[in-house]
Amino acid sequence: MEVSTVNDVKIYNLSAGKSLPEWMSSRARRKLEQRNTDVRQRIQLIQDFEMPDVSNTVNITPDGKYVWASGNYKPWLKCYDLNNLSLKFERGLDADVVKLIPLSEDYSKVVILEEERWIEMHAMLGRYFRMRMPCQGRDMALSEESSDLYLVGSKSEVYRFNLEQGCWLTPFEATAPLNCVQVCTEHQLVICGTTNGVVEAWDHRDRSLCGTLDTGASVNSYIGENKSIAVTSLAFSDPLHIGVGTSSGQIVTYDLRARRPLIIKDHNNELPIKKIEFIKREDGDVVASMDSRMLKLWYEEDGIKSMIADEREESAVKKKVEKLPAVNKSLAARLRDEAAAADKKAETKKEKKKSKKSDAASTLLADDRFKKLFESEDFEVDETSEQFLKNASIAQKMKAKGPVEVDSEGEEESGEESGSEVDSEVQASGSDDEESNSAVWMEEEVHGTDMTSDLESASSDEDVDQSLKKKRAKVRAARKIERNIQKSQKYDERKEAKKVRKEQRLATKPSKFVLHSIGSGETTRKFVDETVANKADGPSEESMALGDRKTASNRRDRKAKKVNEDEVPFGGREMTFTISKRDKDLRAEAAKSKQAAHVAERKEVTRRPNALVTKGLKKLPGNLNVGKRQNTF
Repeated sequence: MEVSTVNDVKIYNLSAGKSLPEWMSSRARRKLEQRNTDVRQRIQLIQDFEMPDVSNTVNITPDGKYVWASGNYKPWLKCYDLNNLSLKFERGLDADVVKLIPLSEDYSKVVILEEERWIEMHAMLGRYFRMRMPCQGRDMALSEESSDLYLVGSKSEVYRFNLEQGCWLTPFEATAPLNCVQVCTEHQLVICGTTNGVVEAWDHRDRSLCGTLDTGASVNSYIGENKSIAVTSLAFSDPLHIGVGTSSGQIVTYDLRARRPLIIKDHNNELPIKKIEFIKREDGDVVASMDSRMLKLWYEEDGIKSMIADEREESAVKKKVEKLPAVNKSLAARLRDEAAAADKKAETKKEKKKSKKSDAASTLLADDRFKKLFESEDFEVDETSEQFLKNASIAQKMKAKGPVEVDSEGEEESGEESGSEVDSEVQASGSDDEESNSAVWMEEEVHGTDMTSDLESASSDEDVDQSLKKKRAKVRAARKIERNIQKSQKYDERKEAKKVRKEQRLATKPSKFVLHSIGSGETTRKFVDETVANKADGPSEESMALGDRKTASNRRDRKAKKVNEDEVPFGGREMTFTISKRDKDLRAEAAKSKQAAHVAERKEVTRRPNALVTKGLKKLPGNLNVGKRQNTF
């Protein structure tokens, strides 16, 4: 982001920076964002993200993909898609929006509190339901655990509407008209801010008042006056800490286990606090408080100095430093910053390394050999020149590529030396942070004063870039060979495992299966019992045929051997079925008997000759007037 400072005021240019083409695929876009920090940290503007007059509320859905915005005039409700950075749809309303709460993860369900006592439920298709509350609404909050919607307004009741049952529940009776309400997501405690400066805490399980905090009295003792103060905003920092905004412009933080406030922060505008948010950061939690004129960011721990005040103090301290030289001011300023960083005590080995490099860079200011660098205009570095920009781009590429590990076998000595030097430089640049990087830039600017040295450094950088490309190509080839070897090993292992499984299946395969067909009136169990009994009582071996005798001898030999049942299929036992033709024979006999009956029936019928049949027929009378005309007149 492009930032400029005018009279200690920072101006951020949102439209400056790199943009990605629309035709680029999402995969190519992700790869580019991983390689380029400027693309990854760019600011993208949402198209048509505006209202005709004033915007009242802006809410982001829990999944982070959509934004709800409301405004006037006329009253509008708009939904924006962050993936496409465009307006998804818009709807017209009958009244201005007071507050909006998304009920689902996306934009499909939302509840809206409007002026004129209206409450609207919207779905994807549009307005789903509309109703009115008993008084003018000022704020609402949702309890996801009980599905209760808490609404407060110009009366002293906390109205409850259950979204699951679709009915109003018994309200809480407060001590004064209410301005705001909040629900803690962890323990579901409901807190309300009244117009008399008292914060009330309610338990929704038994509708009882848990406790109160007199914020008005604490603020009056802080400012030394006695005036009516109302609570205008509330926010939870964590389950035990809350922030309270007042109508006189103060923010008071409390621990719920104590009645005395932790911190009282004054906006000094005497305007009501409209919104409070707690932002979690590694270097300390930050509180964002807003009134109708300004937004303040300050640390939650002390609340004494705001973040903007700290930045202004730092800029003022920099101005008090002794005057910079007339030539190469930016280089001298960076060197002086390195000298200040070198004075700090290092706690870890990495910070010690950084401080040594910073100390080495800061000695350039005190060295007489580089005195003319900051006095003579002949040595001034032109940062807008083409050569400087080229060197800067090469250094940035080397920094982005990072260290490269390459096996040195089979390479020439010159290549090994240059490769080791480049690797050490890249590792140094990758391990240093902003301070060490600034030192590298300072050294490049010092060496860039002479045009000849610039050309030599540029050519050497190009050679280094080519050597890096060759080494990376070798690394990729070695990795490809290694992957192929691993694939072949896996293939051999799978082949060997398949062979072992096949041998196991063959070892457990039955010797033979013989199929039998049984009659419809018989069962398998009965047939097996009869077959086994018949075989047990069968003929002797002497009366058997040669093939049956051989089979019986083989079976007797197997029984004589001591065989492990786990190694031999079915424990060495066999079951033999012979296919019978009972059903087929029955069907053939039935068809044969039917045919015989039919033949017998035909034989019983006596047939008379045809002559006898024709002789018994009577002759029909013929037409005597055929061929003659009859006169019918």
